[in-house]
Amino acid sequence: MANPFFEALTGKSKNFPEEVCFDLHGIAGHEKRLTFSHVHDRISSTAQMYIENGVAKGDIVLIFAQHSEGMLLAFFGAQWMGAVPAFMPPPTIKQDVSAWAKGHKRLIDRIQPHLVVSEPSSLEHVKALGVDVIVSTDEIEVFQTPKRPTAVPVDLDNIAFLQHSSGTTGLKKGVTVTYRQLLSQLDVYGDAIGIDDTSNVISWLPIYHDMGLVAATLLPMRKGVPVRLIDTFAWLSNPGVLISLLEKHPNAYCWLPNFAFNYLAKRARLDLSENALSGVRAVINCSEPCKQDDMHAFETRFGPHGLPANAVQICYAAAEYVFAIAQTPRRAPITGLLVDAHILESERRVVVAHEATDRSKVIMPVGMPIEGVDIRIGDNLQDGNVGEVVIRGPSMCGGYFRNEETTKRKFVDGWYQTGDLGFKYEGVLYITGRVDDLIIVRGKNLYAHDIEQLASTIPGVKPGRTTAFGVDDASGTQQLILAVEATGEVAVRALKAEIIGRINDSFGIAPAHVVAVRANSLVKTTSGKISRSENRKNYLTRSMDLAELDFEGSRL
Repeated sequence: MANPFFEALTGKSKNFPEEVCFDLHGIAGHEKRLTFSHVHDRISSTAQMYIENGVAKGDIVLIFAQHSEGMLLAFFGAQWMGAVPAFMPPPTIKQDVSAWAKGHKRLIDRIQPHLVVSEPSSLEHVKALGVDVIVSTDEIEVFQTPKRPTAVPVDLDNIAFLQHSSGTTGLKKGVTVTYRQLLSQLDVYGDAIGIDDTSNVISWLPIYHDMGLVAATLLPMRKGVPVRLIDTFAWLSNPGVLISLLEKHPNAYCWLPNFAFNYLAKRARLDLSENALSGVRAVINCSEPCKQDDMHAFETRFGPHGLPANAVQICYAAAEYVFAIAQTPRRAPITGLLVDAHILESERRVVVAHEATDRSKVIMPVGMPIEGVDIRIGDNLQDGNVGEVVIRGPSMCGGYFRNEETTKRKFVDGWYQTGDLGFKYEGVLYITGRVDDLIIVRGKNLYAHDIEQLASTIPGVKPGRTTAFGVDDASGTQQLILAVEATGEVAVRALKAEIIGRINDSFGIAPAHVVAVRANSLVKTTSGKISRSENRKNYLTRSMDLAELDFEGSRL
């Protein structure tokens, strides 16, 4: 059959040719408004460019690029002619380029792309990966041809794209997403959140991760909805631009990682009228763990300017299910569950607390399963018991591209084992953390993000720049290790003592070692999260950039 993914684009290009498809903001030299007719024509031209470079149906096209017209055309042009695109993060000035090159060279050796697209600033680095055919996004933008091939018919079980995991130096896993799985996800999730052809999508999200690609790019393309796309780095330096676009465009949807709610509340500097944000439909938190205080800060900051009550919602997602697995109900309030933290940590079960204390915690719901999704906890644990979240449904992917070992381990008997820990309570799903990030100290289950969140509030620690992990010891338990980026405002010895005392008071466990490191030295993944695994590796090899002279006090 013809490619059904492009039905809305084709229809819009004929019936509403001058309406906006993509509106690019904050992209130096590339700020432009792309109409549906323009995007339709340029996608077909890009498909012809690929054909002239020897790309055939089913070939892999890797794209190393940030936001630009050429980036978008590179992806959709590959799909138009039946190839399989995949976005990759280009290197940034804050990354170790040698580590980036090592990881991506291994990736290229595994998936063997026929052609690689790169933004101009990364061309030399990408060429060094040893690819045979490479074009730049600028070349795609200016390519001219009288030939306009029609979209290649696809079988719904053909691969639509590969979605790779975020990471640092490790080999990323490429999830194979078929058109059947993609269309099921986009149609069901679109209905769940009420998106329609009157909507607008506002996004600054990197497109090489599923939230930016699926929710903020492929979903609106499927529905014929315009996207107002902000350059990621421009948004970080001027977050208010997102709020301005939410004000300007009615019926707006926006997806954000958890940190962005507090970041916008504190850093968005702009004057707003009383009803400026009354047209917002949904601002969706899609980053576990979702934190009540951060969402509340956003609502407090923008509620007086017309942000509708209950516009802030939560989605639980995974690339292995294309994107959304569960979603909180539209226009319904989100109420966190106050639980006894001691029982949760020691017994992995939920007991509701009746009042907030030092040993209680709030866990936010991530909603009900979207249509077609089955969710179980562990081996069908009863409500209120914590276990691994396991899922299945029509959008569940078949596995990882050319990675049979990991596929067999994660996809078992028709179910995908997410690696997330959670529980159901009164039919609603809650996520407590990741299996890999659970630290077990003398039988007590500590969640790394809880330790990190507390450490971030201590004077002398750079907020959000902390990482907690476990290190096995000879007794068969784990030691709790915490690394924090120090601001320099507090002496290292005093800072460590304060951190150890606060954590011991709150969790009943003292860290075996607190490492104070220099600002901006903790390793991050390509999605911007602090990488616990890579920082743990650096800790064990004593290669952290210390804010102190040595590892004095280490109990390794």
